[in-house]
Amino acid sequence: MRKVREQCELAIESGIDWQAPLDTVRANVGRLWNQASDQQRRQFVRHVRPWWESHHHRSPPPSAALLARLIRQGRLSIDAASLQGVASLPSGQVQISVRRRGESQPTQITGDALINSTGIEYDWRRVDRPLPRQLLARGLIQPGPLALGIAADAAGAVLDAHGQYSARLFAMGPPLRGMWWESTAVTDVAIQAKALAMRLS
Repeated sequence: MRKVREQCELAIESGIDWQAPLDTVRANVGRLWNQASDQQRRQFVRHVRPWWESHHHRSPPPSAALLARLIRQGRLSIDAASLQGVASLPSGQVQISVRRRGESQPTQITGDALINSTGIEYDWRRVDRPLPRQLLARGLIQPGPLALGIAADAAGAVLDAHGQYSARLFAMGPPLRGMWWESTAVTDVAIQAKALAMRLS
């Protein structure tokens, strides 16, 4: 990923689209993800994922302009940090405890509201929705690699809690993130749908 970052910076310096190196990697990310060891995948998720997602999944220009304006006005700051805790205060405000990158002690931040904008929860054991809860409780699915989505084979047949692939339950898209890493774009889902259609025909 260091090389990808360097290529993005070089593209900016050259006045060309800095996203091109990311798009080149993205075209091969499924293969690279499958060739990586579990340890390499864990390292990627822990250290590279925030950079990858913030650079690859880009904001529409009006949204990016609004964020830039809020930062310039001092109304918004974006920090790399890990959430340590959340508490409701008697005043009705919310206090969060965060440990910023490079700091050993947490910092307390108080505000009127807390908005979770961390994105999709891919660990289905933590998704508070009836369908995932019921599928897990009945043993019809099991967590995918690194608890990202659910386990399935390459054509989407879901792996149950007993290690058997289903002949009737299939998945596509975000539930297969643990298998392919990038599994959300229309092109990703179209490829998966084609593989599943061929299997079912």
